Amino acid sequence: MKALVIGAGGVGRAIANIASRRSFIESMVIADRTLARAEEAVARVKDPRFSAAMVNAAELEDIRELIRKADPDVVINAVDPRFVMPIFLACEIENTNYIDMAMSLSRKHPHYPYTETGVKLGDEQFARDYNWDVNTHTIHIPKPELSWAMSNLPVTTTGMSAKSLP
Repeated sequence: MKALVIGAGGVGRAIANIASRRSFIESMVIADRTLARAEEAVARVKDPRFSAAMVNAAELEDIRELIRKADPDVVINAVDPRFVMPIFLACEIENTNYIDMAMSLSRKHPHYPYTETGVKLGDEQFARDYNWDVNTHTIHIPKPELSWAMSNLPVTTTGMSAKSLP
């Protein structure tokens, strides 16, 4: 199995440490916004199957480019929950398996924050379940009845937003 771990902090280093003792790991790329931090995590495991990369977890296109370059079987998200959606969407677009320890964050209702429920923890990910076909990893065309939460995703990057996904 080829894996890409995004985040070289405590969680990412722990994943690398455990993975280094597993023979089924063919290769693992540890990526972080600071290359030196990723390299440090790789150096700790002293395993030639591991390599380091730099990525900005806030930028959808940076993540997509790294996924294409690393060609992993799975992306493991080990960063702050604020970066869940760019990584989740990059995996969705690139048809790559995704594992996470967190969920998309909640937000208050934009017009009635004290009387109406806004976006609940995980809603942004659960609302995209139609795009994930567990058998074929096929991306499907979005359903028109999406909630306001999905139509107003805060994820925007160089020329692309969640609204313009295929």
